[in-house]
Amino acid sequence: MKALALAFGTAASLCAAASAAEPPTAPKADVFIFNQSLIYNPVVWCRAFDTTGSRKKLTTSWRTFFIAGTTGFETQGGAEGGCGVPSSAASVVIALTRPSGDIPMALRARAYDLSSSFWQTFNVAPLNTSSMTLPIKFDRIEFRTNTGSTDIYGDIVGYFAPQLAAQINADGSIYSGTARVTGAAKIETGRYRVTFDRKVVGCAVTVNVPGGYSYGSGFVSGDNTVDTSVWSTTSKGAPAPADLTHHVVVHC
Repeated sequence: MKALALAFGTAASLCAAASAAEPPTAPKADVFIFNQSLIYNPVVWCRAFDTTGSRKKLTTSWRTFFIAGTTGFETQGGAEGGCGVPSSAASVVIALTRPSGDIPMALRARAYDLSSSFWQTFNVAPLNTSSMTLPIKFDRIEFRTNTGSTDIYGDIVGYFAPQLAAQINADGSIYSGTARVTGAAKIETGRYRVTFDRKVVGCAVTVNVPGGYSYGSGFVSGDNTVDTSVWSTTSKGAPAPADLTHHVVVHC
């Protein structure tokens, strides 16, 4: 009987020790590589430029117009502060209109690059609007006529840009991400703030913590910021704030 009691007591001790042990360590996750596919972002119809009135008509010489960013729009007949197209945008969907004329006219367009020999040619009929997708470089696009001169104005409909995504280090620095991420910082233990190049109000935030026994969540905290929180499970199964590497993706 004594031997049986001793055996039972030893088994109980082993079970108690096992239940109090730390959960097994999950294998280290590889560095997350973000998909660089461009995502379409519609915008409210916005005037980017307008050559009518006292401004010069479009001619056979290349003419530069700001399309992305926040500067240079007012002097070209566009909306004050721009149309909400970030500098990280790769291309823009633009509606071009000729407010006058008698016959269709061939126009050329290219991304801003004085050394570029590549351009797109398209016809725009008078009193009609033609929509097209054009590449952007240094926030700008260049236009010219094939022959003659004409007035024209352009309205932004949407743009293509990389996803709003980043991998944040445990110390709050940015390990990797797309060009949409402009800053990150650790606010307190297990809590971070990530800044993007566009407004994210009304967008959804997804947080993923590599490995096991760790969790994360996020929410929009400002016009262009999201806050993330990450936790690690303790030996008793309770989550506790922890400084951990995590991935953040914002869906708008």
